Amino acid sequence: MQKRGGPQRGQLFTMDLVAAMLLAFASIALMISVSNDVNQREVEASRWVGLEYDAENVLSQLLYANTEPVDWHRHNYSNVTAVNLASGRGVLDSEKLASFVLADYNTTKEVIGIGTSEFYLKISSFNGKTAYYTYGLTPSATSNKYTIERPALLNATPVKVAIIVWRD
Repeated sequence: MQKRGGPQRGQLFTMDLVAAMLLAFASIALMISVSNDVNQREVEASRWVGLEYDAENVLSQLLYANTEPVDWHRHNYSNVTAVNLASGRGVLDSEKLASFVLADYNTTKEVIGIGTSEFYLKISSFNGKTAYYTYGLTPSATSNKYTIERPALLNATPVKVAIIVWRD
């Protein structure tokens, strides 16, 4: 019987094996890279959702919620379980505001239930040029922050109430 010049059937060449292994490793590396990217984006998104949730809750509590006691600003602040800065829906009470901005920041954070986030509250003229009240910690330029603004009345004057909730 005469031998043929080419490779025999079923014969495996080293180059074929190397190419198949490289393709498999490249596929696995690509899947790991994509998975890590997706996970990182999910973590970032959940961070923003948490900040948004905290900002909405705090601003709603400060402007619209009923508090116990209603006249919390006349009581020992450490006995207060919730804070509201309004005398009516969207109508700010200057006496409550004055008490609020004098209160200890860490106690206030606990009372408003903001958790691990930090906050900065600013009540300003509607055009933003005049600040009437500010309270809290100012975020750094590198902080993850979420800002919400709502209209309100202060002494029958339209104002803008802004809260920045942030984390480093």
